Amino acid sequence: METLANQAEVATSKGEQGKVYKITEIVCGKYRGTTDTPITYEQGRLLTTEAEPEARWSKHFREVLNRPPSMTQADIQETAEADLDIHI
Repeated sequence: METLANQAEVATSKGEQGKVYKITEIVCGKYRGTTDTPITYEQGRLLTTEAEPEARWSKHFREVLNRPPSMTQADIQETAEADLDIHI
């Protein structure tokens, strides 16, 4: 517990909120780590060999990323309506 507390302090000082959240979940007993959820094919059949999930993901991203162009054009204005007050 002491080690987790020290890790949380270091993560907080570095601004690593994701790490702090993960440590908090570990302390609360809710952290499950990564899950090796089985991947199913479109028809619901479980993919069992090592090459099948890779082929399924490849097909999925091909379908998602290679869609036909939209029939309507986006309405993007050339200039902004108001300047944002941003301090850097």
